[in-house]
Amino acid sequence: MVTSLYAVFFVNWSLNYQKNSLAQQEDTHVINESDLIHYTLGLLSILNELDSTTLNQQPLTTKEIYNEARASYLHYDPHIEELLPSIPKSSSISTLLSYMGYGGYYNPFTHEAQVNAKLPHFRLGTVATHEIAHQLGIAPEDQANFIGIYIAMKSENKSLRYDANLSALLYCLNDIYQIDRELYQDLSECIPEYATNQWKEMNQFWNTYKNHLEPLFKKGFDLFLKSNRQKQGIKSYQQVTKHLIRAEKYDWAPKFGLCN
Repeated sequence: MVTSLYAVFFVNWSLNYQKNSLAQQEDTHVINESDLIHYTLGLLSILNELDSTTLNQQPLTTKEIYNEARASYLHYDPHIEELLPSIPKSSSISTLLSYMGYGGYYNPFTHEAQVNAKLPHFRLGTVATHEIAHQLGIAPEDQANFIGIYIAMKSENKSLRYDANLSALLYCLNDIYQIDRELYQDLSECIPEYATNQWKEMNQFWNTYKNHLEPLFKKGFDLFLKSNRQKQGIKSYQQVTKHLIRAEKYDWAPKFGLCN
């Protein structure tokens, strides 16, 4: 019985990867190292501007975060309300997800966005917006990652905007680390203290749940993604930077709908 349900789950999930995905950006949209550095400096500036106001805000409850995640999509495009009948939910298997190394998932049975509620509180919003992207039929992980952060960046809620900009910054710094470690170190020292503490909290969280089986789960998911037309496999999560930079540099914005 369990095996049958597991098989049906992955078949349904795979079908989601066959839906129309986000329109591909033009191949002529070239991104270079200078664009990456410029974009990263912009994120640092935004974080420093938001830092004091975010610190003074009353923290949102988990349910309020989920509501804000959905509201951010509707604020961006009110026409998709009918495509999002429910708000994201905390997964009942959050502990297992933590040991597996996952922040959330799209449930193909209920068409709901499920979030790992064990995550540090500040991560819930961008994970929720990521999974909502899957609800809308954005299957590739790099695109869902981009959409989730992009939409949260434009949220009316300052806390969600802050978390989205921090997420984008960490992706950019990871890319910079690969090309210039000295610059990476210099830029890391410019991160506001509040954001630095959140970064440390996130690393501590994943270290707490680190185990010998996690690489096996990741390997299985990697093969699953590659078998569903995502050549980068699990590394596709890291492709978000180029999408964000292209969106800013070429004034490109995603569109949602049944035919997109």
